[in-house]
Amino acid sequence: NLIDFEVVNLASSAQSLIESLLISNTIEPQPGQLIVVFASSINFQQNLPFNAIEHGGFLHSPEGLIQRYSQHGVFPTYWLKITNRLLYQARVARQKLYRLLNYRFKYWIQAKVYGVGKKNYAPYLYVGRKAQSADARLAQIRIFEDRFRRNTEANLPYVKNTLGAILEYWNSHGCHVLIARPPEFNDEFRKSFPREFEQFETLLRDLNQTYRFEQLNLNDKVIWETRDFVDLTHVTETGRIKWSNAVATWLTANAPRTKP
Repeated sequence: NLIDFEVVNLASSAQSLIESLLISNTIEPQPGQLIVVFASSINFQQNLPFNAIEHGGFLHSPEGLIQRYSQHGVFPTYWLKITNRLLYQARVARQKLYRLLNYRFKYWIQAKVYGVGKKNYAPYLYVGRKAQSADARLAQIRIFEDRFRRNTEANLPYVKNTLGAILEYWNSHGCHVLIARPPEFNDEFRKSFPREFEQFETLLRDLNQTYRFEQLNLNDKVIWETRDFVDLTHVTETGRIKWSNAVATWLTANAPRTKP
């Protein structure tokens, strides 16, 4: 039972680091709290790293980030325009209204009129999915190669600045920060994109000169099999179970406990 752990996981490998920074700024930090940021060179390939926040997907306007980090180089300059700032606030309001009507209100009517409770959460996204064929994995590698070629140069300073802002924020509150690698089968992503991997490692070394943090790689704690991965970046149901167990075991031994 991990309920009594003081842990926040800022998962950023597949989503953008700006979302992790947004989450950071909506949490009341506690001294000694463990912050785990899952990040890797995959962040370099994103072509729309600000899309979810700009369209209200996180139900928080970036206004707070704009006020706090406008000089940190963590988001595009177009965020500073007053018209865009108003637009993002309007999109958040629209998204909140949509979810209120489409979910809470609908389920309330179902419960009151038909006596039907709301549905459970959907099962894990990759339940029943099998590992890619060799040809499909090669095709995915080609897609990533193109994305890295088009986006890495623009994302390098963004990733560095945003990670720096995240580390600065949590360190200033006396938290314990870890930069963790996501699930990876036999260093496949690293071997497929060695240049981008080394760029990310260099970035971390540079950041560690200013912001002291630890790094964590749980992949050597897991006996991975081909069937555990849907593709280069996503685990199947068996992979999810193995990864969850590895994280839980590590937390049991290392995470701070809440005070009674």
